[in-house]
Amino acid sequence: MIASFVARSQVKNVEAVPTAAVMSVDVVGPSFTIKRLNPPGGEQLVSPTATWDFDAVPNGSGRHRLTVSAVMRVPVRGYGERSLAVPSFVREVEVQVDRLYTGRSFVRRNWQWVAGSVITVAGIIAGVIWR
Repeated sequence: MIASFVARSQVKNVEAVPTAAVMSVDVVGPSFTIKRLNPPGGEQLVSPTATWDFDAVPNGSGRHRLTVSAVMRVPVRGYGERSLAVPSFVREVEVQVDRLYTGRSFVRRNWQWVAGSVITVAGIIAGVIWR
């Protein structure tokens, strides 16, 4: 089932990482705007499965790094449960930005400034022509 999901998605591969019964996961990347889609804190009971969802939006095109870091709570004899950070999972990704989407997103976020600029330029042109 996982193989068919990966084949139909944009995911190039699936990696196995060490887990514990309770852990939290975070994703960072200096070239991305990353939003956690799970509840704050992110600690989950892993057994039998757990997912951590993030929305990672690139800030530009090119090769960028994404780092997944995890903290596990493990039992330590004589000390109770302790947090243990596992080595970070780092991947470089190639980002290609759709210029048309970028332009539409800019206009959608800044429509009032775009409209104001167009009206101002049109007013100046009309003033010069009818002068």
